[in-house]
Amino acid sequence: MCGIVAIINSKAEPVSADVVQRMLAPIVHRGPDDSGVVIEGPVGLGFRRLSILDLSAHGHQPMQSDEGQLTLIFNGEIYNYLELREQLMPRAIDSIPPAIPKFCCMRMRNGAPAALSASTACGLF
Repeated sequence: MCGIVAIINSKAEPVSADVVQRMLAPIVHRGPDDSGVVIEGPVGLGFRRLSILDLSAHGHQPMQSDEGQLTLIFNGEIYNYLELREQLMPRAIDSIPPAIPKFCCMRMRNGAPAALSASTACGLF
């Protein structure tokens, strides 16, 4: 199972990427395949990836929407991903289909909550 970390600076000061990297260090065993960090001012997100279904680089996280307004960090399993993929493919902008968690981000961006059958933990900002 992957691992996620998040930090919000209550003083609204920028978060250091080094702090997020140190938060990720103890959970490297949860995601040996990839890692990622996004810093947006006082918010920092980090991710350790264990690739199971989507082995491509499209599963790299944290994920950002195409226009960069939303950032998603996701850990878990979506059981109805094939159904969601069929519903969202007409809206996909990329020529290569995005990873399953990005479907959820796209769905939320379009104003409709994703109908998930899942066991997840996620953050969206």
